[in-house]
Amino acid sequence: MLVLTAAAGAQTRNKTTYYPNEIYPGETIVTVTNAAGIERIRFRSSANVRVTVPTTTGCSTSVDVKVVVDDPVLIENVGFTVYDCTGEFSSETLTSDHWQILHHKIGPLAISRDTCTDASVSVDGTQRKVVDSMISDDPSVRIVMPSKVSGEWAAEGSSPLPYRICFSPTIADTHTTQLRLYIKRRFPHKGLTNYMIAKPVTVAGFVPPPPPEPEEPEDPGMPPLVDPTTFRNIIMPTAETMSKGKFFAGNYDIAGWIGGYGLTDNLMLLGGGAFIPEFVQKVAVGTLGAKYRALKIGLFEASVGAFGVYSSAETNISVFAPFGVLSFGSRAHRISIAGGYTWKNHSTDSTSFDENATVFAIGGDVTVKRGWKLLAETYFIEKSGLRPIAITSRWFGERLAFDLGFILDLEGTKGLQGNGALSGKIERIRAAPLLSLLMIF
Repeated sequence: MLVLTAAAGAQTRNKTTYYPNEIYPGETIVTVTNAAGIERIRFRSSANVRVTVPTTTGCSTSVDVKVVVDDPVLIENVGFTVYDCTGEFSSETLTSDHWQILHHKIGPLAISRDTCTDASVSVDGTQRKVVDSMISDDPSVRIVMPSKVSGEWAAEGSSPLPYRICFSPTIADTHTTQLRLYIKRRFPHKGLTNYMIAKPVTVAGFVPPPPPEPEEPEDPGMPPLVDPTTFRNIIMPTAETMSKGKFFAGNYDIAGWIGGYGLTDNLMLLGGGAFIPEFVQKVAVGTLGAKYRALKIGLFEASVGAFGVYSSAETNISVFAPFGVLSFGSRAHRISIAGGYTWKNHSTDSTSFDENATVFAIGGDVTVKRGWKLLAETYFIEKSGLRPIAITSRWFGERLAFDLGFILDLEGTKGLQGNGALSGKIERIRAAPLLSLLMIF
């Protein structure tokens, strides 16, 4: 029993230990200890490891071996064989910490712009790595770290450590810089508390092209030109009113006349009519109305109004129609929505009946070049069986506007009917030309 105890004590005394028992990228000082004294140390290392073993004398119980790992990506190792002063020997292999390093590329990016890309520190399995710090030596590249958790930046298992790499170029070139990630050592020793991983980042900056020069007007000496008749779209009204004291007169489809006057900047009167001789088609039409702009905020306008119509052909027809209009936009481009209700009465010498209907309309215009617009509008007329859409192009000057286009029935079942300031009644056709000429005084 005494022999067994003595043998066990000898094994404990002669045991060789290594601290730390792993090596790290860069430099590691491994302290080799043996209570019986170290007579010599032999080593065998992989290609990217440099080992420096000092000369041992006097059976020292502790020897510091310098190990330098040049490549943090590969798994490197050093095999030690230690001979103690009793003639015994033992062997141990130490393995390096290793990393997979991704090469980030950012750009090309215009000078003075800024962009960021996501990156992370990830580890495999049950490993846990703590980041001490991250540094960029390039002033155009910066690192944005997340908030620390429990006072540290850690990556472990399925929880990588996210961070962001941001780039704001100051010169036009492409170059590769390095981010220095300092990782805490699991076993700090001899003043070495962390090791550095160099992460390559390639960035590219370029000089942005000069902004396009604004297009010159067709004649730089000519003043800006806007449509003088923006109180209407094609046939439907917009929410805009005429300026106080202004008057307009115009014609639709040759037979229909219309005019208006601005009582104030927000109130205008409208009137018109048509007369076709009996030898063509006996039609007489008269209309009178008003429009009041109740609201104007920036590009938004709202108006209300009403008009009455009286016409005589085969029957006498009287119409009263209140309406409201919402418009958004400028005199160069605008969209409008209108809604109203018409009370219509037909009467002859022997009978009388009503045809009331809800009417909605939506339309818009856009200026395509100086003095030219494109316009479109469509209507919903209750119980009419029609789905009309009107499309015109408009030439305009400072006081004159001329429209040329067509009105088309998309339903195509009952044909188009025009009343009011148009040319009376048009039946059994699916399309008709549309002309108008308005002048401002």
